[in-house]
Amino acid sequence: MKEEHGVVLSIAGQGCRIECPDNPAAIRALKSDLPQFVSDMEPALTVSIRFDRGMQDAATPGWKALKMERTRDGFLAHGPSHWILVLPELNRIEARIPRYFQVGTVLRIGISTILPLSGRGFLSHAAAVANREGAYLFPGLPEAGKSTVVANSPGRRALTEETAVITKDNGRFQVFGFPLWARFDILSMTDQPTPLAGMFLLKKGTPRINPVSRSEALGYLLQNICFPLVDPQARERVIEVASEFVREVPCAELVFGKNPEFWRCIERG
Repeated sequence: MKEEHGVVLSIAGQGCRIECPDNPAAIRALKSDLPQFVSDMEPALTVSIRFDRGMQDAATPGWKALKMERTRDGFLAHGPSHWILVLPELNRIEARIPRYFQVGTVLRIGISTILPLSGRGFLSHAAAVANREGAYLFPGLPEAGKSTVVANSPGRRALTEETAVITKDNGRFQVFGFPLWARFDILSMTDQPTPLAGMFLLKKGTPRINPVSRSEALGYLLQNICFPLVDPQARERVIEVASEFVREVPCAELVFGKNPEFWRCIERG
């Protein structure tokens, strides 16, 4: 049987071709893990990945670069023995990473670069949960409570608990979950967007909703955006789209606890 060395995934409406020249098992795993995202669309991003340790599981999903720098070949993020190189044209990435699960790290860098350049949106460290009104975005750094919000949302559709892709199409903001950075046992994730009904700044306490200003909402959102590692134009475009977001999407502070009671506050409006 002929070995397959590449697959195209549809992520936030973008075709992303992943190539693993020395590891066809990784391509088979991607097709098996993410069948709803496999696509025949033309890729906007190509990612070529080599693995140091084959298909071993990673203890944690992320890999944090120790150093980031520009080189004559492009923009390089690297640790002691692993690296991710964004080439100058920004639509191709080459990487050497420790393990299969860290494909998500490489894709986040690629999507966080090409989405702003196209003017379509940005990535955020955020949970997203949908009800009949649409989806609600819950940005937050580690320990802010994103997973708590998802775990206490019975009867609603959890789209992501860690990384959300925000885009604007047909004049309206919408949200996608981000594959390869997710626990699919608790999520209802597809390659289709859900219109956004609101964003909440997270604070732990007795459930209630507090008003916030646009400047407070924008400052909070910017703290939780996955900014492009390369290209100042892309970074500027993120700030522009984020400013549009807080003007057009209702924003408030959600005080919440470890039970679903906070949803009464949200759905009372």
